[in-house]
Amino acid sequence: MVWCCGWMPAAVAGTDGDPVAAAQTLMDKPVAAVVEKMDRAMFPEGKKETYFSTEVKMKVTVPLQQMAMEVTTLYKAPDKMLSTLRVANLMDIKQGYDGRIGWMSTAGLGVQQLSGKMLDEMKFQVKFGNPALSLNDIFTRIAMAPDKEKINGHNCYRLICEMPPDSGIAPYTLWVDDQSYRVVRMKLTAQSPNGPVEAVNDMEEYGTFDGVVMPVKFTSRMLNIETQTTVVSCKFNVPMDDALFAMPSEDETLEFDFSSED
Repeated sequence: MVWCCGWMPAAVAGTDGDPVAAAQTLMDKPVAAVVEKMDRAMFPEGKKETYFSTEVKMKVTVPLQQMAMEVTTLYKAPDKMLSTLRVANLMDIKQGYDGRIGWMSTAGLGVQQLSGKMLDEMKFQVKFGNPALSLNDIFTRIAMAPDKEKINGHNCYRLICEMPPDSGIAPYTLWVDDQSYRVVRMKLTAQSPNGPVEAVNDMEEYGTFDGVVMPVKFTSRMLNIETQTTVVSCKFNVPMDDALFAMPSEDETLEFDFSSED
């Protein structure tokens, strides 16, 4: 399941009470039918199990702060990720998971190993970024709200997707168009050093890369700050050395080509 929702894609959750308790009791056939159509909408040519790695390059702008960033995220199945954010002439921030250790590297602060909820979320995001997995492979339970909702002009199903209780990660809430079966909105709860932060991602445009349909323009709102993301490129099955995802030493700098040219 490939989602490119801004810097360090985050766990998604409802914020209005307990959305899972309010949702319709899970009915295997209706929910499974929606999830199957979502898979077909994303992988119209099938063969999703043949995708083992993803390289996504994005441009992110924060209009209020007049800030522009470049983000590159690498996923390698089944359990590796490297995401790099570059603010021009200011700083680089890197986050990675090598299948065992999660880490963050920031100019001026050095390398930090992640633990607790931040590590739990990173492990889940690695799984969520695996292009070969569907929602049924990722979540332990998916419930569907009894009524459709209108989101940005789309009639949508609302899916509430749960992780294991001991994961410490809030449920994902996805609003899915009832005709195209593409995600229109995601409500997020991201772990930060200061605790959980809520956000909403609205998908505005979809594109196709190597036969895979995915969001290419979306707007995120978090703490009254709006960010706009455009996917520049997405490549699948790119060879990636495992050493790329390892936590760097304090005196080591990871270099990555952010050029959007092929």
